Order: sequence, then structure tokens, then C-alpha cells
Amino acid sequence: MRLLITGGLGNVGRAAAVHLTAAGHDVVTFDRVTSHDLPWEHVTGDLRDALGVRQAMRGVDAVVHAGTYPGDGEPGEEDAVLSIAAGGTWNVMTAAVEAGVSRVVYVSSVNALGAIKNEHKPDFLPLTDRHPRNPVSIYQLGKHLSEEVCRSYTRRCGIPTICLRPTLVAVAPDTYQLWRGDDPHLHERLAANFGAYIDRRDLLSAIDLALAVEGIDHDGSLLAARDISTDRLTTAEIIEQYAPAVPWPGTSLAEWTRDDPYRSPFDCSHAAQRLGWTPKHSWRDTPSADDAAPLTPHGDLR
Repeated sequence: MRLLITGGLGNVGRAAAVHLTAAGHDVVTFDRVTSHDLPWEHVTGDLRDALGVRQAMRGVDAVVHAGTYPGDGEPGEEDAVLSIAAGGTWNVMTAAVEAGVSRVVYVSSVNALGAIKNEHKPDFLPLTDRHPRNPVSIYQLGKHLSEEVCRSYTRRCGIPTICLRPTLVAVAPDTYQLWRGDDPHLHERLAANFGAYIDRRDLLSAIDLALAVEGIDHDGSLLAARDISTDRLTTAEIIEQYAPAVPWPGTSLAEWTRDDPYRSPFDCSHAAQRLGWTPKHSWRDTPSADDAAPLTPHGDLR
């Protein structure tokens, strides 16, 4: 299958390109960064350039749309965040429909729900894909609007769109070595996001499944590891510190963590039901040396 990967030289996109090329796919990456030393075809371009996106889309069977703006940016960069996210996704979907692409897998984010980063407490826990959308930051809004663009094109044009909502994307062993360190600011940052993370290998497996699954028109799936990213606090201690008043309908914090005090407060059962996906990796396991390239010093906060 010929695949276009937008943001193909970024943290997630490049890993997806390596993984999907190894799986036998014909990969084309699209990114603002130029590179001439890659084992696959690369197109230099900007998601805001509709013509450039159309040209890169020629002959493509499916798209992994991982292009994004990294975070909220600096003051005054809000327009770039939204234009690359929502506008770029619009261009990708328009070009995909025109090229007769079979599906688009959008690497979205838990931020599309607007329920983390202390900007808006969750309405309930454990967090699920049924959570109301409450985007507050410009990055959250961009992710939310990009998913809405996908949903709109599915309804209007019939093209399947599958949105993946990873949490903090971590890479063994580099990210995990940092987590085992003594940086108090890092551990505070991890706890403030409820300890949610996903091993990059598990994100890649979700992309595999999203490219192959049948019977989905449009859907979004939260992706997180089974455990939390710190051992300095238990899940109960994190919730008591950051979300003590948030209700747990249908269960309780004590029941949720009865068998594992470090159980993630993010429920990914929807991904299991729709994609057949379950996380396989934990930072508590012995890290694998064959996946050592770091994403960012502390992981990639999707």
C-alpha cells in the first residue's frame, strides 16, 4: 500500500515511516523539513499549501496525518497553530477525497478532549472517549477542530477517518531513564497530566490497526498505557492532588485502583472494542535497546 505520512520527519511521523516501510508499505513523507538521505520518498512542503498537499497525495492509497504544530507556540503564534492544525487538515482531507484515498488516519491527541493540562478538569474519571469536548488552549482547539474536519468530510464525502488520541508519547529507553531520575519539575509535570502516557511502539501498533480495520466510518480512540508514568505518587495520590472533586460514575477511585495502585485513570476500552488495540508496553518493564531514538527530552506530549 502506498502511504502518505504528513509531518513525516517529526517525532511520531518519522517513527511511523520507519515502521511502515519495514512492514512493506511504499511510504512517502511530507514535511516542512527537507531531507535527501532517506530510504523512502520525501516531499518538502507545508500543510497550509493546498497545491503542495494535492501534489504529494497523487497515487496514494491511504494517509497517516501526523503533521501538527508543537504545542501552543509562543505569544503571537496562535494563527500558525490553528492554520496548520485545522487548515492543514482541511487541505489533507480535500486532497484525499480528490485523489480517491481509501482512508485517513489522523494522529490527534488526548488534548482534543480538553480535559487535561489543568485548563479544564475532567467532568468525570476514568477519562473516556465519551468525555464532552472542552478545548481551552489553542493547541487543544486545533486538535478538536481537526477532528471535526475529519468528521465533516466523512459525513459529506464518505471517506473513512480514524482519529487516534495518544497521550504523552514516550520512547524506550531514553524517556524512561529520565522518568527514573530525580527531576522534581518533571515528576510534577507528569502527575499534573494524571500520569498518562503511551509507549511509542503501542502508538505504532494502533496506526497499523487503524490502517487495516474495516467497518468504521469515523471514530476517535483514546490511547494510553495501562499504568501511570511515575512511581513517586500512586494514582489515588495524583487524583487527590489534582482532581479531588471529579466524580467516578459507575465505579470509584478505590475500586479502579484495587488491583493496581498505579493504574492509569484513562479508560481505553473504546480502542479495544473498535480497533482491537490494547497497550503492550510499560515504562516499568526493562527498556528495549532497539527503540532508543528519543522523541524529545521528556517525551512528546500529544
